[in-house]
Order: sequence, then C-alpha cells, then structure tokens
Amino acid sequence: MDNKKLNNLIESIDQWVIESNDEKISELHRQSNKADNEFEDIPILKDCITLAFNILLGDSLVGSFKTDLMKKIFLLDSLDNYKDNINEYFEKVNNNITSLNETPLNQLSVLLSGITFLNLYVQINWTGPTVQISPDFTFKNDNKLILELLEVDGETVYKKVKNPIFLYLSKICLVDNYSMLDSCKSSCWWSCRSVMYHQRSLKNATPTFKSLLNERFQIVTRFYSISTLLEDSGEFMDTSSSSSSSNESKKSIKEINSLKDLASRAIIEQSLVFNYFRQLNKIKESMERACEISELDCALTGALGKRTRFQTFDTAQLVMEVKSCRQRDDSGENNNNNNNEFNRNSSIKREVTNDDPTLLVRPSLIQEVKGQNILLRNVDQMLILLQCLNVKNQNSNNGLTTEEMLPYIQKTLEKSNNWIIHSMGLLIKSRLEIVSSKTAERAVLQIQALVDQYDDPTSSATERINAIYSTDYPARWDLEKEVAERFIGIGAAASAFEIFERLEMWDEAIKCLTFMGKNSRSEELVLQRLEIEPSPELYCVLGDLKSDEQFYIKGWELSKKRYSRAQRSLARFYLEREQFQLCIDAFQMALAINPLFPNSWFSLGCAAMKIEKWDTALNAFSRVVSLEPEEGEGWANLASIYMYQNKMDKASSALMEGLKHKRENWRMWENFLFCCIAIKDYQNAVIAINHIFDLNDKKVNLKLLSIIADHVVSKDQLDKQGISASKMEKTVSELFGRLTSKLTNNPDLWRLYSSYHHRLGNVDKAIDLQQKACRSCESAHWEGEQSTFEKVLQFNTILCDLYFQYPNTSNIYSAKLKVKSILKKCESSWKETEHYKNFEQLLIKLNNYESELLQKK
Repeated sequence: MDNKKLNNLIESIDQWVIESNDEKISELHRQSNKADNEFEDIPILKDCITLAFNILLGDSLVGSFKTDLMKKIFLLDSLDNYKDNINEYFEKVNNNITSLNETPLNQLSVLLSGITFLNLYVQINWTGPTVQISPDFTFKNDNKLILELLEVDGETVYKKVKNPIFLYLSKICLVDNYSMLDSCKSSCWWSCRSVMYHQRSLKNATPTFKSLLNERFQIVTRFYSISTLLEDSGEFMDTSSSSSSSNESKKSIKEINSLKDLASRAIIEQSLVFNYFRQLNKIKESMERACEISELDCALTGALGKRTRFQTFDTAQLVMEVKSCRQRDDSGENNNNNNNEFNRNSSIKREVTNDDPTLLVRPSLIQEVKGQNILLRNVDQMLILLQCLNVKNQNSNNGLTTEEMLPYIQKTLEKSNNWIIHSMGLLIKSRLEIVSSKTAERAVLQIQALVDQYDDPTSSATERINAIYSTDYPARWDLEKEVAERFIGIGAAASAFEIFERLEMWDEAIKCLTFMGKNSRSEELVLQRLEIEPSPELYCVLGDLKSDEQFYIKGWELSKKRYSRAQRSLARFYLEREQFQLCIDAFQMALAINPLFPNSWFSLGCAAMKIEKWDTALNAFSRVVSLEPEEGEGWANLASIYMYQNKMDKASSALMEGLKHKRENWRMWENFLFCCIAIKDYQNAVIAINHIFDLNDKKVNLKLLSIIADHVVSKDQLDKQGISASKMEKTVSELFGRLTSKLTNNPDLWRLYSSYHHRLGNVDKAIDLQQKACRSCESAHWEGEQSTFEKVLQFNTILCDLYFQYPNTSNIYSAKLKVKSILKKCESSWKETEHYKNFEQLLIKLNNYESELLQKK
C-alpha cells in the first residue's frame, strides 16, 4: 500500500470513528480479516482497524487488549511487574509513546488506544453494562496511588471509582501526548472528552480543566464546523436536505446528514461544558447555532387536552411543536448497532408510571400537534434535552419553570430510539416530578430504576457510549447519591444513610444521622473510619461535628496543604465567630488552590466588608458575579462597594445586572434609585420608584421624587440618556398619578404633586391637588398634636397663597370659611402660639382681598 493511500485511509478511520460510521468500519474490518488482504504487511494498521471496530461495534472493548499494538505500548503482558510501583509503569508507557516515530499511523494507534481506555472507563463507571476486567488492572491499596495522581487543583477523584487506571492511561494518550497527535483531526475532540470525564470524576469543578476545555473546544468547533466539514469532503453545495439533484452533489443526503450531526454534536458537547462550569451566558448562542446546523426548529405552543384521568373537559396544555427537522430513517440512520437494536418496548417498561390513579404520565391531546409523531434524529433529541437544561438555567426554580421544561422531556421520550438519551430524559423528568407530592414517590422509583438498569440487556455498550458524550448523564455513584437524596426528601433517612455509607460519602451520611437525631452515632462513625483510614475529608467532617478548628487544621496538614475544603471549613468557622481577618486568610488560601467556589468568594467579600477592606471585598464580589452571573446578592454587594467609593456609574450598572435576578428585593431597588439620581438617570429612577412603592408597603422617598420633579420643571436639561426634561413630563405625571391613586393619605405627596403642576403652569390642577393635600393632613384629632396643627396651618396657608395668585371670589370665600373653621377648632389649645396669630392675620388678609374683589365688580 503506497503512502498516499495509507494516509487517506488513516484520515478516513479517524473520521469514521468520531462520527460512529459503523458501516465503513465494519466493511474495513471484514477486508482486513480476508486471506491475502493488503493490510497483512502492515500489522499496526491491522491492529488499528481492530481497535476501531471494537470501539464502534465490538462486544467488548477488552478484546482490544489482545492486539500486539496495545500489548507492546502498554506492557499488558507484564503488569504484575509494576504492582508495587505504578509510577514506574506510567512512566514507561509514556516513554513508549513518546519514543514512537510521529508517523500518521503511529499517531492513529495512540489515539485509538486512548479512546479504548476512555470508553472502557466510561462504560464501567457511567453507562454499563458490567465488563469483566482482569485483576492485573487493580493495584495495591485499592488504586490509592492512581487516585492521588488524578488529583487536580486540590480536588480528589471519587474514592470508590472503578478501574481509574483506564482514565489515567487515556490521559497519557489523549491529553499528555496531545501535541504528537496533530495528524489525527479528532484528537482534540477526544482530548476534550477525556478531560471532561476526568473532571466529572472529581468532587468539584477545577480552574485548570475549565480553561483547558474552553480553549480546546474552540478548536473542536472550528475543525468541525459544517462549512469546514463540507469543504474537507469536497462539498460546495447548499446544505439543506431539500437540495435538488441539479446541485450535482458528490455525497448522498445521508452522508451530508452525518456531517451535520457531527457539527451539531461538537457544539452540544461544548454547551455541556458551559453548563458544567456555569458559563450560562454562552449556552443560548451555542444552542441556537447547533439548531441551525441540524435544521431543527421547535417551539412551545398550546393545545387542548386532558391532564388527569377523570377530567371531563379539555384545557390548554403546554406542548412542543416541531416546525421542521431532518427526519430519522429507522432503517439505517441512528442505528449504530444493527445486531442489537434499541428495543422501544423495553424502554417504555423502564419508564415508571406508578399507576397513578389521577395524573396522566403526559397530557392526552384532542388533536395532534405539528410534528407530534415525527421521528427525531438522535442529535435533535440531544438538542431538545439541552434546550430543557437551558430553560432551567435561565429561570428561577419554581412551578412555572417545571411546567415549561416538561414538554421538552415529553418530546424526547415520545419516539426516542437511543438507550442513553431515553435514560437522560427519564432522569430529568424524575427531577422535575420530585417537587410535587403527587409525583414524588414515582420520581424516586424512577431514579432507582435507572440505577438498576446498569446491566439492562436491551442496549449494547457501544450504543450507550456513542451517545454518552453528548448528554449530561451522571456517573453511577452520582445517580445512587441522587436516589439517597430523594429518600431524604420523602423522609426515608435511614435508607439514604445505608446508600451513603455503602458509597463512603461520609459527609452526606453524617447529615442523615443528624437528621435522624443520632448525633452520638455520627461522631462514633467518623472516629471508626479515622482508625481504619485517616483522610482530610473525615477530619473536616469531625471538625463540623465538634466545631473544633484543630480538626480542620489537621486535615489540611494531612493533605500536604492541597485539600482546599479544609481551609473553606476553617474560614466559615472563623466567620461564625466574627474573626474576620483569620476568615479572610483561610478563604484566600482555599481559593488560591481552587477559585471556582462562588459561595466562598461571597463569604470572603462579606468578611472583608466587615473590616472595611474594600479592595479585597471588591475583588471577591467581582469573582462571585463572574462565576455566577445570576447571583443577585453578589451584584448588590458589589454595587454597595462602588457606592461607598462614590463610583455611581459602576454601582448603577452592577445593580441593573443584579435586579435581573432579584427583582423582588426592594432594598436593591432603593440603592438603584440613589445611583440613578446621582448620575441623573431619571428614566430608570422612575422605574425604581414604582418598584419600591409596590414592594415596600407603598413607601415613597419624597426627597428623591422632588429631584425628579425639579428636573422636569427645568424643561431644557438633559438626563444621562440624553432625554430632555420636557419629554419626561408625561412619564412623571403618570408616576404622580399612580402613587396618589394608591396612597391617598400622604399630605406631603399631594403637596409635592401640587407644587409640580404649579411650576408647570397647570394652576387649576395645582389648586385641586393642594386642596387634597389639606384634606389628607386633617386626620382625626389633628388639633391635639402640635406637629399636625402646624402642618394643617402650613398647608392651608400655601393653598391661600395660590388663591391670592389666581384670585376669584368663590375660592377666596371658601378659603375664608375654611380658615375660620380651623381657628375655631384650635382656639382653646393654640391661641397664644405664633402660628395661630399668623393664621389670624391670614384671615384678615382674606377678608380684605374679598372686599377688593367685590368692589371691582
């Protein structure tokens, strides 16, 4: 075989594996097994074909270990020699790889070996079914040394993970030696997958993997953009599946669809990374791009139907309408394992209905919605699941969000034909149902059924693995942990404790014992475990139980100052005791190791504010909002610091962001109002006043309201947005009208409203409003209090001044009667006061004015 043909074949194998093209790989595998085939002279190529076949179609990935290629590079025949020195084994494997000539064939062999190890690790710990692994792959101390090697940024791998050696070997092939795989286009994508599942094996997100995944997925989405894929395949045509034959396309529609699926999946997996690291602002754009490539157009709509079994009338139901998509062809497309097709009858049995006597599993509609029975492609089902996650991310956790998410899940479960996608749909459905008392039991049973299906015979390992990377399906231990958490939610704490104890999740197990009131048993359990195997986590749990800082310090020292949770716990210990400087120091040490803890940054910021370390607090809250953009309290505290530093523009911007997520917090609206007034943003100030009025028991800041009124009266001034004062007259008038219609007993508000119209030249309106101000301040027994007495006199004096400025007989006469009435009421109590005497002078002035008006007539 000449070099050109060989290199083309290597590129093809690389492409077929990433797009799961089982037909091409199967045909190639048959050719390699024929007598006198052209691959006999290239044993490495033949082994690569075997590896590719086992990755996509083999009964067991373990079969790949029998190839000479893997035996040689990974020393599979001499593993026993390294039982006591795993570091030496990994070093020799790495040397074997780096010593290879960097030919495309050698690069392909390393890539396929890394994929084999990664898929095997994911199968054992995520998807199932159970696979028999040789004891040679289990090392002393239950793989403790391997787990230590897999630690990143102070975060440890779950202790009871199975066969972590496969993850480490995958890391050596796909991550550590990534730079030598430049001839394999998919190496970057597989490297991302290896890193992502390494991350998902750790207890918390890490900054190292966050930056690495963000960087490499940019390369992946560029390499696997639809335009690049079509260009590489020689396609220069309209990519819509409805293109006519006149385009003279070189590829069939099926092959074009395969490339679209691949481009869409690259974006889906990138979006899942964004979701994992809470980069929520990036998900929507990625999702829209993937939908455009996949030609999926779907939206929520309403349809008449019934939600309960005994409902006698139809009501509006929220459902999903698929307006357009590329239909699935069940005869070929999406059935990657034709020998063991996904059995839909079995899949439906896996959906726990619990025979609910009232509530239907999904609404029964009186007529079909557009796209109701359409066969969606797997990639489109993945996209709908992603859209469902985005609904949750973009909205607060309430009943309306649950109702909005359900149609996405129902559409996915409607005609699903992939085991892992169907399982993911059931899992999200159970998470939504757990919040309702009517469906909580069914939800718990559903998650337990998903745990029990690990060895379900209706789906092969290869089919599950093919879809797992494009879904957010949890590891087996996380799924069992979720079952235990649901048990606590329905009051079955003892059952939850048994699960946590078996999983050796001691923090959660202790919480169960505390929930059951067995505090002494909690401490006893931790001490027993410490005798068996001391660990930083157990010392931190003991510190929580005893409220003793020494145990946190001991855990920190035991971890060689790598276990950041110890310092976080110590910091909270100091925070509770108001030892703020010690708290800050502890948080800073913890966050220097792993800064992806927004709650810790928030607490650090609060502690810094307490002792007026404003720069430290500013940095802390800036980190909070960068990690959790929807954290409204973080934005509020950031704004408070800016306000203290008199940076009102920045404070206003921070509060605007925070109020997107905390619109019911009147204190934030109040701060926002102060900022708006300070920077002369009067349009937003009006909005803030309305919100404060609604949220804070009809409270109005009259001083700030008067500033807005003064601005409008000025006519020619511009506000921050460049809007002239005259254009705000209608808005402010409506604001006054709304406030006074709901708050009728505030004389100062009526007075300000009157003054506003008086200065605008609306005399009759001003007089009418001042009359209302006078009436509202004359509360019951007003004459008995000096403050109310003086206010009544003041307001009536102002009213009379308006009459004097715009006189007519009737107004003067009514004012005279009013003044006489007030003087008579106050005579006994306030006759000797200066205010009373001034009011008597006002009566004389009114009498004189009335006489003058009558004479003029």
